[in-house]
Amino acid sequence: MGLKTTVARIAVAGGGLYDQPDNILVSERVSPFGKGRGRGNLYILVELSGPELGRDVVMRQLVQEMRRAYYGWRGSVTAGLRQAILVANDLLLEENRNSLPGEQRLGGTSCAVLRNEDLFIAQAGPAAIYLHCKGEVNRYPDPSPWLDGFPPEEMDASALGERHELNIDLFHSQMSDGDTLLMVDSKLAKEVGPKSRPEFLAQSPVNVVLENLYAAGGGRVGSSLVVRMGEEEVGTVQIEAPAPAMREPETFKQVAVPPVVLDEPQVAAEPTEVEPAEKPQVPVEPVERPPVPPAAPKRPRRVTEVVALEPQEAEPDREPR
Repeated sequence: MGLKTTVARIAVAGGGLYDQPDNILVSERVSPFGKGRGRGNLYILVELSGPELGRDVVMRQLVQEMRRAYYGWRGSVTAGLRQAILVANDLLLEENRNSLPGEQRLGGTSCAVLRNEDLFIAQAGPAAIYLHCKGEVNRYPDPSPWLDGFPPEEMDASALGERHELNIDLFHSQMSDGDTLLMVDSKLAKEVGPKSRPEFLAQSPVNVVLENLYAAGGGRVGSSLVVRMGEEEVGTVQIEAPAPAMREPETFKQVAVPPVVLDEPQVAAEPTEVEPAEKPQVPVEPVERPPVPPAAPKRPRRVTEVVALEPQEAEPDREPR
């Protein structure tokens, strides 16, 4: 018979507090038709870089496709977890191919399956899991280039959405009542010191774990999921989300303004006549011209005058002799 669990999750982003964040998935229900029977409980946390606009949509799509890939796999649990992470990597690669260079995203994920008393863990990219088991606290992965500050190339590690070849870390542990699984994003993991891990992971109930984790991280933006082995009452998480930073009102001091001195109007100077520059005289050689023949004498011009004749009186007819 499998262990019963108590789950609490939370995310703080953009000045808001969310108890159902888009980047965390908890699947502890078995399909009534038998699909997924015997595959155990699935827990996923995803983190993404890149622009904030549309990030929640991409994260929601990733966790849903990972859930579908795991429960649809017919092989072993570890092979199913690998398949789920590879599907997420392919989706993010396709997303980046269709995005501008400044809008591409890289990601990391932690996946865990609890089947009976067996806990299987799979991780890729920036991610962190703290496991409080049998009085000890261990971090997975350890070491981690994203958490310990050395180049990922030293471990041949890569983030989701960076390349097709992806190295996936796999771990296994035996769980019992009282043990605690904690998933956090890489930003929050960097803020939590190693000395404070046993202190807050062993506390009850699980909402207190989230409250102290939030305080240990300095109220930073982050996501976290706590899975406690065994049933216990869960209280309300008492966390005040950080208010957005507000600018203090500016105080203006009265400054003495020096008098303004107007410049005297300047009279435009009268234009002065500029003597044209003398052109250099070029000597001109005389040109011989042929003699001009004398002009022909002018001929008299005939002028025809029209003289109007005065009308003459007609003589009377003479009688014939």
